[in-house]
Amino acid sequence: MKVAFQQISSLSAMIERLLESIRFFSHRDVWQGIEASVEEMHRLGFVDHVDAIVTMLKERERVGGLAIPNTDIALYHGRNDAVRDPFFNVIDLEEAISLPSMIEGHEWVKRIVVYAAPKEITPHHLSFLSYVSTLFIGSEQDVKVFSEGKREELLALLEEKAKQYLINFIREGD
Repeated sequence: MKVAFQQISSLSAMIERLLESIRFFSHRDVWQGIEASVEEMHRLGFVDHVDAIVTMLKERERVGGLAIPNTDIALYHGRNDAVRDPFFNVIDLEEAISLPSMIEGHEWVKRIVVYAAPKEITPHHLSFLSYVSTLFIGSEQDVKVFSEGKREELLALLEEKAKQYLINFIREGD
């Protein structure tokens, strides 16, 4: 299927904005870290209402496990009308905590990833954001960057994966 230039341009702009959003925080408390993260995203224009995003993430936590097995990471994620542009933040906890696993039981978590997108989003954008989510359980090397890497390492990984994704999108379409 042929991909229109507008679709390529739109996807590329969304990816660039997502990469711009990447921030690292360090906190003792999960929710203080999440609130600081979302407040920063509000300050930078990624979200309209901090409370709406925090509430969405709390509801997501109540629904089911967020800890990714064997990674030391919990993924707090969701889609909400108060999100203008997708964002990706990392919160390093001062001490590991036990959180419900995505599979079963609990996992010890040292890093929280806050990953949110607008409720209304194009299928191409959603497809890329879903692809990023799969990277958390990808190669051992990628998982290590997500669980232990500094901002520069994470940004380099995501830039490389985004380039590969865009090349494939241009070649193959959907």
